[in-house]
Amino acid sequence: MSHFTVLVIGPEPEKQLQPYHEFACTGTVDEYVLTIDRTADVRKEYKEKTKRIVELPGGEQVCAYDDRFYREATPEEKEKHGSLIGSGGGGGVSWSSRDWGDGRGYRGKIHDTSLHAGVEKTVPYCERHTLREYVQYAYEYAEIRSGLQPDIRGSHKYGWVEIDADGEVVAVMGRDNPNHKWDWYLLGGRWTGFFPLKSHTSGSRGKPGLMTKHAPTGTADQCLWGDVDVDKARTKAEKEARAAFGKWRLVFEEHGRPISWSEAIDRHDKDYTAAREFYRAQPAIKNRKHGMRCPVDVFGFDEAAYVAKRRDAALSPFAVVRDGKWFAKGDMGWWAAVSNDKGAAWDVQLAEMFSTLGPDTMVSLYDCHT
Repeated sequence: MSHFTVLVIGPEPEKQLQPYHEFACTGTVDEYVLTIDRTADVRKEYKEKTKRIVELPGGEQVCAYDDRFYREATPEEKEKHGSLIGSGGGGGVSWSSRDWGDGRGYRGKIHDTSLHAGVEKTVPYCERHTLREYVQYAYEYAEIRSGLQPDIRGSHKYGWVEIDADGEVVAVMGRDNPNHKWDWYLLGGRWTGFFPLKSHTSGSRGKPGLMTKHAPTGTADQCLWGDVDVDKARTKAEKEARAAFGKWRLVFEEHGRPISWSEAIDRHDKDYTAAREFYRAQPAIKNRKHGMRCPVDVFGFDEAAYVAKRRDAALSPFAVVRDGKWFAKGDMGWWAAVSNDKGAAWDVQLAEMFSTLGPDTMVSLYDCHT
């Protein structure tokens, strides 16, 4: 669930992006989708997976999430947790919502395995289910008899389970693009108007993202590199950086300079609970107005250094595709969490790449989602 910028250099930008599509979302069968033998991993999962059960007084063993182990919420629980719609938990309770088949419709109920005087246990999944049952539950692949040819454009598009004459699992085959980076994209999107244009030049704009304003006049999402007004982009970035740092300066000058989240962790010997309490209690952190990221890591305390960094990164995307090859600042995860961040090395790599672009080189900025 992350959006990030991808700069595609050269012609046929969407053709260059295609090798990185996530097959499970696009459903596009092409040369980038491979058949992957998952048999060994699935057998390992099957042996290691556990299941919560409840053993009733008469000896019957049932799944701990059977409907009988859900009860109506008390008035106090409703007041504390609200409507209980969907699934959730907190304050020592968890709940789930569905139509319970009692004529009262869809609603949430509290999960409570103490009902019916049972004893809750955790048992190996393989003791209660066959490998075939596990694969059906975990993967939902269509089955195929050994020796038959799978239909990779039909029922076996995303994978299949090979079954022998005795009904035993022979192989589990998945279909995926191992190089996937995005599940959908949009030219411009949340970053529409990414490229400021020089006077008397033109380019193309895509569509704005959800709740994103239309790009201003004099900007483009796709154009020639020689038409991009790099100085204008840097001047804008500098202005925005000075304004943002100014707000942060007011906070740390009034409340004192806090230590960063990473330093708080080190000071508390990686005791995250203690570090979190200490970090959040700092007056400057409690009064910050700069989102969830640590402002010390984002801004530091040197305005000139921060502004210079933001100015240099004015046209820096998270990733670049050039000649069909993917280059990125790091690995994008959910909620915009980045691992293996190259940091300043990415800015150097981009600067070198930009220096090789001719004025007639097409550049396109995409809002990619993963």
